[in-house]
Amino acid sequence: FPSHDKMSDRDKKKYIFVVCTQSSMALLDLLGVALIAVIAALSIRGVQSQTPSNKIVFILNFFHLNTFSFQKQVALLGISAAIFLITKTALTMYFTRRILYFLGRKSAEISSSLTEKFLASNIVDINSRSVADTQYSLGYGVNAIALEILGLFATVVADATLLIVIAVGVILIDPLIAISSLCLS
Repeated sequence: FPSHDKMSDRDKKKYIFVVCTQSSMALLDLLGVALIAVIAALSIRGVQSQTPSNKIVFILNFFHLNTFSFQKQVALLGISAAIFLITKTALTMYFTRRILYFLGRKSAEISSSLTEKFLASNIVDINSRSVADTQYSLGYGVNAIALEILGLFATVVADATLLIVIAVGVILIDPLIAISSLCLS
């Protein structure tokens, strides 16, 4: 990504690690949404006084919930879904804050370095640029690259990963519903 050319290799690795970590948290969303889908399927079958489908029975057995009453199954699945979704939200807030703080620090370091180079240059070069251009290049321009481009890029990658993970999850679980929801949208 060209905007992080001014960062050291160590800083680039940190940035990429945090972006990948933030993207991998999409799995927590997938688990939360999947548990909500299980609750919905279980509730529909329960209200109709029907036995759960084989997929739901497998999931209940996997989590050792098959011996509990219908109400406890729904409650435990709901609490688990809430924990997954709240954990994902808290971790996203933490990592977003960390990445923006990191990029803000890098922005200040780059701006300081550019200012030193600018002040060390000869007076003819300094006077050849307008004051506004110099201010933008040494201040807001660096900040825009660091926070607005790289910070936004990290968020977009995490959100795109979330969409892909949920779409793949829905396709794997029930391709018919996935295709029909695409046709209806």
